[in-house]
Order: sequence, then structure tokens, then C-alpha cells
Amino acid sequence: MFDFDDETQKLLRQLRKKPLLPDGEGTPVTYGTADVERLIPHRNPMRFVDGISAIDLEGRRISATRRLEPQDPVFTGHFPGQPVYPGVLQVESMGQAALCLTSFLTRKSIEIASDIEPPAVRALKIIFAQYFEPLFPGDALTLQASILEEDGMIAV
Repeated sequence: MFDFDDETQKLLRQLRKKPLLPDGEGTPVTYGTADVERLIPHRNPMRFVDGISAIDLEGRRISATRRLEPQDPVFTGHFPGQPVYPGVLQVESMGQAALCLTSFLTRKSIEIASDIEPPAVRALKIIFAQYFEPLFPGDALTLQASILEEDGMIAV
């Protein structure tokens, strides 16, 4: 199957039991779409984070939000008569939340500085994704991400 290091295996086991950033943990924030667009280069229709609700710099975790608008054209073709949000877009949403977290970790602050610019980054590999239930038009998502390790060039 997959050859994960011990720390990653431990995290994956933990995530099957509880959220990465449970309610009440981290610092609550209320950042909306305009704030998110200052942190990441994505724009509609490819921006999949609507807001940020909590940040934990010490634990290197973030909680963000996304609402699946019923009129999103993806639901027309995936699948006609039985609309389900595609897994690949769920992964992209989580990646964008992680990119927001990277911005805060780089500056060591949960504030969004006036001079901030979105970094030019690309995903290199998806290590693991698991889908517990389908997502439908109108669903509100809580996106959570954590940076396990980074070296200035690559982050896991």
C-alpha cells in the first residue's frame, strides 16, 4: 500500500477518530474571501476556500470553510440527476487551505499583513486522501490542514 513514516501513520490514525483542529482549539479568526485571496493566488472559479475560522501556529494547523453552491456548474455534469462534488476538488480545497496556513507560518503571525503577496507554488504529490461521505450541493465544508514538515522548498 503506502510507506508512511511513523509520524504520518500516527496522524492518519488520529484523523480517523477526531478532527485535525477540533472546535475550541487554535485561535478563532474571521477571514473572508477577500482575505483568502490575499493569501493564495487562486481566483474564481478555481478558488475553493471561502474563509478561515481558526489558526494554530504552534500546532501548525488551520481550519477553513467552503460552501458548495448549488448552482456550481460542476454539479451539472458530476453526475446528472445525482450531483456529487468531485473528490479531486475536495483535495484541491484542502491544498488551498494548507497554502493559507503556509502564509501564516512563514510570517509567524495570524495577521494578514498589508504587503502580503500570494506565493507561486504547485502541488507535487498527494500522499493520502480518504472520503468518508459524498458531498452535495448546498453542503458547508470545514477544511482542515496541517504542515508536518517543511524545508523552505517542499512541505508535507
